Order: sequence, then structure tokens, then C-alpha cells
Amino acid sequence: MSTQASDPIRIFGQGLVVGWSDFKLFWTWQSWILSWLLRTLCQAMIWVLLGRMLGSEQATNYLLVGNAVLAGPSSVCWAIAAAAWDRWDGTYPLLVIAPSQLLPAIAGRSFVWVINGIVTSWVVFLVLGLGFDLHFPPRTLVLLPLLTILTCGSTFGYSLFVGSFVARVRRLRILFNFGSTNVLMALSGVSVPITFWPRSVQAIAQMLPVTHGLYAVRKSFAGGAIADIVQAALRELGVGIGWLLLAILASRLLANVGRRDGSIDDAS
Repeated sequence: MSTQASDPIRIFGQGLVVGWSDFKLFWTWQSWILSWLLRTLCQAMIWVLLGRMLGSEQATNYLLVGNAVLAGPSSVCWAIAAAAWDRWDGTYPLLVIAPSQLLPAIAGRSFVWVINGIVTSWVVFLVLGLGFDLHFPPRTLVLLPLLTILTCGSTFGYSLFVGSFVARVRRLRILFNFGSTNVLMALSGVSVPITFWPRSVQAIAQMLPVTHGLYAVRKSFAGGAIADIVQAALRELGVGIGWLLLAILASRLLANVGRRDGSIDDAS
């Protein structure tokens, strides 16, 4: 019984059930399409139209691919705000006294944003790709869904790490949520090549999610060598694992500090 209660996979699954139930209470299919998806499509289309205004097909495709990929991670970043929502709901004291770590429950409850991001990115690619005559090579049709899943998963580790700190400063949740998305957009090669930035900034970009996953997607569209694509995908996976390990440490710090100063009971 004790082993089952502390099983992280089981806890993650139960958290996912709760998170999915919350998501369905907030969104219907109609509101999701007319609100979330339409907003995301329009946001990405603005950048694509900017490329069209420049009169460059290369710039148009570059901006389309970058912003279609980013549509997924921008959804995953809502897991940052979700950490603050859970704290406001008063669930943290119960999670801390449970015979398990804090992170599996938090990750399970917020994983719905990863699922949402994957679906969103796929739809944005489909709609904008067809609307702006983006050519999908046969190999890309196979690799793109997998690379999208990888990129969203990598961003989830990053979001859990940032969310562990946002849970203590809940009023800054939206700032960190959208700020993280804007950082990824600026530095990960979404709208401008990474080489546009100074070397110090390029070094930071190498440690961010999206950077290597997006590079792999661009390589697949350009007909790059499969070895280069796999190498970039493995780097994206490594970045995601690195952020996940940091998230584990940060969540333990949150729980330990909350126990020590009593702030874990603060849901205000």
C-alpha cells in the first residue's frame, strides 16, 4: 500500500486525470477552437504576413515554421502559471504531507498543457502550411509530429522548473509565463537566426528548450542529413532532461522551505 501511494508514475497519472478534468471545465471544443486556437493562429499569421510583406518566400517559410513550432511550447509555458493556481487552490499542504515527492503530482496536473501544445502546433502547421503553400517533404510528414512532441516535452521540464519558483511569488505568474514564451521566441531561432545574437547570447540559447528541436524541424524541411536531425533531436532531449532534473531539485526546495517557514499553508 505504501509503495503504491508513493509510486511517481501512478501519482502522475492521477494528477493527469485531475488536470484533464479541470481543462474540460474551463474549455469546451467550441471555445477552444474560437478562442485558444484562433488566437494562436492569428498570432503566428502576423509573423508570416510580415515575411510576405518583405517579398521573400524564404523569410515567409522561415517565420511560418518557427512560429508554428513555437505554438506548442507557448502552450506548455502555461504550466508555469498552473503551479500558482495549484498553490491558490490550497493543494500544496496535502501534497507535501503525502508519502511521495511534490513534483509527480504537479507535473501530472499540468501535463494537459503539453497535450494542448502538441495538438495546437500540429493544427497551426496544417492550417498555415496549406494557406501559404508550404511544401511538406515526405520525410518531414513523419518527423514533424515526433519533433513537435519532443520540443513540447523539453519545454515542459523548463516550465516545471520556473513554476517551482513562481509558486512562491504567485502574483508574477503571468509575467513569467509570457516572459518565458517571449524569451524562447527571441533567442531560439523562431523569428531570427541564433547567429544574429552575440556569442554570449548564443550560448544561452543552446541551453533553452525549442532551440535544437526547431533546428531539427528546419533541417527536415530543407532535406538535411538524417544524422544532423537526429543529433539535434538528441540535444533537445538532453536539454529537456537537464531542465527536468533542475525542476526536481527546485520542487524539493519549495517543499522544504515551505515546511520550514510555514509558507506551504499560505494559499492567499
